[in-house]
Amino acid sequence: MTAAPPLSRRDYALALLLALGNVALKWPFQDQYPLAIDEPISVYLSQFEPRAIFRYLRHDTNVPLYDILLHGWTQVSGRSVFGVRLFSLVLYGLSTGLLFGLGRRFFGRGVALGATLLLVASNAHVHFAQEARCYALFLLLSLAATFQFFVRIERAPQRGTLANWALLALTYLALVYTHYFGWFVVGVHGLSTLLIREARPLHRRFIAVVGLTVLGFAPMAYFALFVFYREVVQDRWWLTAPDTWAEIWSVPQSFLNTSLTAAGALLVLALAYAPPRWRQHPPTAYERVLLLFFPGAFLVMLLFSYAVPMYLDRYQLYTSPALFLLVGTGLRRLLPERWSFAGIALLLGLMGTGYQPVHDRAWNMAATAVHVRSLRQTETVTYLFPRFNDLGFAYYFDSTTFAQGPYSENLRERLRAQRVYAVWTAESADSLRIREAPHVLLVADTDTSTFVATVRRLRRAGPPRVRCFGKLCVYEFGTSPQTARR
Repeated sequence: MTAAPPLSRRDYALALLLALGNVALKWPFQDQYPLAIDEPISVYLSQFEPRAIFRYLRHDTNVPLYDILLHGWTQVSGRSVFGVRLFSLVLYGLSTGLLFGLGRRFFGRGVALGATLLLVASNAHVHFAQEARCYALFLLLSLAATFQFFVRIERAPQRGTLANWALLALTYLALVYTHYFGWFVVGVHGLSTLLIREARPLHRRFIAVVGLTVLGFAPMAYFALFVFYREVVQDRWWLTAPDTWAEIWSVPQSFLNTSLTAAGALLVLALAYAPPRWRQHPPTAYERVLLLFFPGAFLVMLLFSYAVPMYLDRYQLYTSPALFLLVGTGLRRLLPERWSFAGIALLLGLMGTGYQPVHDRAWNMAATAVHVRSLRQTETVTYLFPRFNDLGFAYYFDSTTFAQGPYSENLRERLRAQRVYAVWTAESADSLRIREAPHVLLVADTDTSTFVATVRRLRRAGPPRVRCFGKLCVYEFGTSPQTARR
């Protein structure tokens, strides 16, 4: 294929400006809300050496690269809420610059700028820039792998150096060690070498790269299959398939902030890549690869979700840059250049009406732990439900407990020594302890009617006193000195 023009100093300067602008836009909001949901898992694991992290995650649904990198990062930043989330923001800054560079090289400066601004304004990307989890790294490595794959297409049928292919293999390996769904990125690239004429000369060498990636992933392969059997085959997977149009629509809407923006973007794609226009103006090989990501891989994951649920914005995150780039190329295919800029500006304006600079998880474990501490007395028994609340609770309840020992069971033992019990179900709670304890606290999300009913039945008690902090509530049975005074 014809080589794309190299990036100029102006392009590098603009990429840097966009990256710094994205970081500056989100910087003030990184610690507006406490750690929530799965964030405490990563913060907890980041305390330990890489070998211990790897050993722990062999039995978890996650892979270890992000937590190992966070371990190194926290040696400098500390483990404050701002410090651990700052790592994700820095990764997003890098992704911003890389998306602009990819777009500029293969689609032109206008498309690159439009796609990058869509990413900066996207609520989904606000969310994951403010979350101490692996998704910012997942996005960055997906972009890095796709950039390298495009370069290989551009230079086909040249073989490329061994270093080129080794770097792509290492990027794929880092990607699948960041998230299991990184294999979808590898799969899209592999499918491209079969379906896209310009990429077919890469096919044999690509097979070798995938072979190296599989070989490098071998230490995790057995545990990945074990986790799949435990979580999916035994029906313990926490996610369910979307069963309403609103659930299906929620993911593209999260990428583009409002229903109107999402509908407009999808309309642009439908018109720009409709068969008549496709025949009249065939898309480039790069555009066809992007279409395999969105709507290709996006729809495949949606359909797979009815067998193995996986339809969630965080799992689909790697498809969003393709959507943003295709909006830019689609507008360029439909309109003169100046009007395509106006189209991007209109979409950004619509996104602005739904822009949320802070992602409120409504999961205020900090206030919850403080409230529990204020109610507890010597004989208080506290239950955490469901069980995964234990790490977040420990982070805010007792930092010493949180900081000791490399395994979750050790932490749960230390919590049990303080009469705090993490349980999966109401049935797994100790019924004798619930009946006999003079004072019981239940920390749970708002959908806990079964557990509350179980405690009431065992204690033969009336309705509990309840105080909620977002989606988390503290249900109090019995009387503590503090409640007696009130």
